[in-house]
Amino acid sequence: MTRRAKLITTTLLLFLVLLGGCTSTKQVKPLGGEQLYRELATTLVEAAYGMDTTTLMAKTVEELLPANALPMNRIAGIPLFEEQLSRFKDEVNSAFLSTAWEIAPLLEPIIQTIPWSDDLALVASLRSGAATLQRESRDELLSVITPILSDALKPAASRWTALIDWYHLYRESVKLLNIEVLPVLDEDIKEHLTLVYLERYCAALGDEEHRLRSQKTEVR
Repeated sequence: MTRRAKLITTTLLLFLVLLGGCTSTKQVKPLGGEQLYRELATTLVEAAYGMDTTTLMAKTVEELLPANALPMNRIAGIPLFEEQLSRFKDEVNSAFLSTAWEIAPLLEPIIQTIPWSDDLALVASLRSGAATLQRESRDELLSVITPILSDALKPAASRWTALIDWYHLYRESVKLLNIEVLPVLDEDIKEHLTLVYLERYCAALGDEEHRLRSQKTEVR
């Protein structure tokens, strides 16, 4: 075979390989309608069991405090106050982790009844399943999360009550001395932490959904 003939043959082979690749790519079509919804629900259930739960944990106590309670982290006039805040953070993180493990099977019925819509938006984002769950089924999520998390937060809530007592004594002292006027804080921290947990949980669920859907071209 001449050199020119070999070149022509090689070019034809490359063209056929490329053509075959394009054809096979075209055969993978994104899902839509009920097929898409079923696949998204399956992926979310899988994500609930396989998420990286360490991302639920707060690295700093500021991440857990209400906005008006942030001055607590700057108090240096109460012995061991900073240490008690750190223990509070650890107890909240422990509650967040245990709740994530416990609620996974309880979320399946909620996920299976998500009112899906707008296929284009669902396919456009690889976190759209978790976002839809949070938006459309927020009350159902809270009904599952709240009692379990509330029970798990009992040690943190007790420590918070003690922290608030010390804080209010300090607040009155600096107020009398005209040093600083600190805000009055709510003794009930559970409702705030439940909303913090909901946001962190849905974010972690979305991260795991993104990872799983990145491996499934039909639900991209």
